[in-house]
Amino acid sequence: MMSNEELERIMNLIIERQERSSVQIERIIEAQGKLTEAQDRLAAQQAGHEERIARFERSYVAIAQLLEKHDAQLDAVTEGLNNVTIGLNAVTDELAKLTRLVTSYIAARGDGSNGGA
Repeated sequence: MMSNEELERIMNLIIERQERSSVQIERIIEAQGKLTEAQDRLAAQQAGHEERIARFERSYVAIAQLLEKHDAQLDAVTEGLNNVTIGLNAVTDELAKLTRLVTSYIAARGDGSNGGA
């Protein structure tokens, strides 16, 4: 049989362990609350990142579309410039023919001084 003293010591030990357990449980609850807060902040940050990524994707698509449009416009300008160059070459050829014709005409008339009245 146990003496009162041993029984009291065991009861005190049990009470002391329960108190320590209560403190540990409070610490665990507090840590769990902090963890929940951190998870909430992380989820909010992730949502913000996802929105930024979505905006970036929309911007990227818009830029790609603008570049495609710009390429098409550049192709059209290049084609127009090629057409102008072809036209200019044709005018230059015709001008050269006219210059030769005028030169031949002037040479056939002489020095050109008697063509007045």
